[in-house]
Amino acid sequence: MCGWRGQGPGLGCAETVIFEALAAGGFGALGTVARLGRSAGTVANKRIYVVNGAKGTYVGQSGDITRRLGGHLASGKFTQAEVSAAERYAVSGGKNAREVAEQLKIDSLCGVDNLPNVRNPAGEARFWMMPNQPYSR
Repeated sequence: MCGWRGQGPGLGCAETVIFEALAAGGFGALGTVARLGRSAGTVANKRIYVVNGAKGTYVGQSGDITRRLGGHLASGKFTQAEVSAAERYAVSGGKNAREVAEQLKIDSLCGVDNLPNVRNPAGEARFWMMPNQPYSR
């Protein structure tokens, strides 16, 4: 099952629903999320990102997204076109907030088993950080 479990019908894999909910309610004390256009260079560099690459959709987070996406480009993980087209979401509240937002985005895309991502940023010991408790995968 995709999306947040235990929230009822209509929250399948629709990432728009997840991020509209996040933008409206944020993370409380953890921070807030805002979707950014590709030219939003003046906004803080602390973001999560979604790259639609040849191997599938990859979700990541970084306190310095410019450096991180540049590293992916240099390693050959993504092409320049894929990096340029990446969706970017500003996240206030620090690394924990970015990891929560990253996990929610991964969940909205049906989990790491369906993505080239290797691991979930929020392991079982960190489920307490997730909104809408009880959280489970």
